Amino acid sequence: HEVLVWLRGNQYDVDKELQEISQQLESESKTKLSFSQTIKEFKKKSVFYPVIIAIFLMVIQQFSGIAAILFNAEDVFKSAKIKSPALVSSLTIGGTHVVATFFGTLLADVAGRRILLITSTTIMCLNLTSMGTYEYLNEEPYCRPPDDSKCKSHLYPMAIASIACFTVGFSVGLGGLPWIVTAEIVPLRVRGFGVGIVTFINWAFVIVITGLFRNYEDAVHPWGAFWSFGVVCFFGVIYIALFIPETKGKSLEEIEHIFQ
Repeated sequence: HEVLVWLRGNQYDVDKELQEISQQLESESKTKLSFSQTIKEFKKKSVFYPVIIAIFLMVIQQFSGIAAILFNAEDVFKSAKIKSPALVSSLTIGGTHVVATFFGTLLADVAGRRILLITSTTIMCLNLTSMGTYEYLNEEPYCRPPDDSKCKSHLYPMAIASIACFTVGFSVGLGGLPWIVTAEIVPLRVRGFGVGIVTFINWAFVIVITGLFRNYEDAVHPWGAFWSFGVVCFFGVIYIALFIPETKGKSLEEIEHIFQ
């Protein structure tokens, strides 16, 4: 009861929601599905559709460019001639991520999941474009020896700001909210299996991106990698606006009804 009051606010009727959750849990426990029955449930639009939506949301999360930022942050700090660039980049990204995630969690029930995801992905798109521009201007003919270091010294503040802003954008929305949305939109009766599928696909893409990112970056140049991830975020904004329902303040029954 206290947790729901904290999440929903004092103005929300948490007793009604508690009763609805209890009734649904009781109903689900009486009709526990076997594996074959669970598979059959996925033929229903109210089950299949939200799982597909959650999968694509996870794909956007993993192809949003977070790997590009993490892998290139140390090089940016090196260009800025900062001592211990590995340590500073880790502390900068890690500290920003922790603080932004905390505030993102608080904002999720105030602003709503959908608007926060749209805002988050838009911020990421803009800063990936900025990082791509930084990498592009660092290549010839814009930066040639012996003026290379001077050229980079003028550009690295833009890169550091882009890294910090991207991390804030990712942390307040696309970093954590897809997991919350997935747990909310997948029906309770198949949630274990459905969320398991989404989680498996998410981590499969983590492995693929981590393993192939450097080869991809070498093939299209760092600026090409950043800009391509920016394009993913651009289409991610459109996808979220069109297909992700707002679940803030809705009961499990109301959310399931959206997909029926």
